[in-house]
Amino acid sequence: MVSDVLLKRLNECGMKVEDLIENVSVQDDVVIIVYTSHMDGLGNKNSDYDIYVLVNKLPDSKKLSEFNSCKSRIEKVKAGVVDVEYWEYKEVDRLINLEDFNKDITKMKILERLLVGDIVKGEERGNEIKRAIEGINIKNKIAEYFQGMASQEYDDAVKMFTGNNMFCALNCARRALDYIMGAYNARNGVAVLNVKWIPQILSLNEGFGNKDILDKYLYYQIYSVITEETLTDFVEELINYVSLQMFEVTCL
Repeated sequence: MVSDVLLKRLNECGMKVEDLIENVSVQDDVVIIVYTSHMDGLGNKNSDYDIYVLVNKLPDSKKLSEFNSCKSRIEKVKAGVVDVEYWEYKEVDRLINLEDFNKDITKMKILERLLVGDIVKGEERGNEIKRAIEGINIKNKIAEYFQGMASQEYDDAVKMFTGNNMFCALNCARRALDYIMGAYNARNGVAVLNVKWIPQILSLNEGFGNKDILDKYLYYQIYSVITEETLTDFVEELINYVSLQMFEVTCL
């Protein structure tokens, strides 16, 4: 079923679903899922379309590049850019059944996008795959990934701070804050692995009902004014705030 979000985005580019998939090489028993960042409430007029083609066997074509267990190509279709990836069912099943993603965001990203995207072909099997992804709670796994990254950056920030390396401590603490807010977003249902969207997700959702979290994030990452005289106090305050949020998010 094609969502209103995808139809609106296609209309902006003067396109139809058929335009997206007309050059997609398909086989019998194929599932095609279309994702755009607009489906997560993000994106802009330049955002591309990601098309995931699930097949029994990867196509043999010189036009496709091979990377990370899939084959892909990028092309321009009217006013839109289309990124097509071919994945075998057995590989998708393997990813779903992984017990440990070992911080491989590519593996988590494909599952999250298959879950969020619109099925435009092969609805019955596509829905089976979506249900299987829901069953492993991929959003929770993404939150755990962000929490792990936040912990690493936090530890580095503390070490830099105690070593009186304030510039590096500030960088590490700010990265830790981004990661823990990525986990917070995921715990609240928006599990986008691309860190560039973290502030946008938090802002568009108004802190998911917690204005203080949004205000503090904007202060520490954007609106703060730091001088040489205030740097140490600011970094210490930020590190303490990150520590608090790491505990709070873990309890969600």
